[in-house]
Order: sequence, then C-alpha cells, then structure tokens
Amino acid sequence: AWRGRYHRRDTGSEGTPLPGVKDRVALVTGAGSADGIGLAVARALLAAGARVGITSTTARIHDRLAEL
Repeated sequence: AWRGRYHRRDTGSEGTPLPGVKDRVALVTGAGSADGIGLAVARALLAAGARVGITSTTARIHDRLAEL
C-alpha cells in the first residue's frame, strides 16, 4: 500500500532509481508505443526488480512484450 512517501530522482538506499519496487507487482497501462512513456516505465520497473504486466488498446502490445 502507498504510504504517502515520494522518492527523489536519485538512487535510494538499495542503489536503484526506483527503491521499494523490487519483488512488487506493477501493471503499466498504455505501453503499446515503442517510444512512449508506458513502455519506458515498464522497462524501468523491470530493471528495478518489479514483476511487470503491460496493457494497451492496440495489438502492438504483443510487439512491446517481445521487446521486454
């Protein structure tokens, strides 16, 4: 659950730009565009150790899934 804390852009105590997401589950919507924010967020979450699900309103989502 969200605890009302914001993280600065620099790395946290765990050495990742997204501290606290390791082993968490994230659902990213709007990840259909190859150069969009949704896919960039999904990549960052994966790199930080989160388990990520992605969605899109287009069939391009299958291409994006293959890119991850």
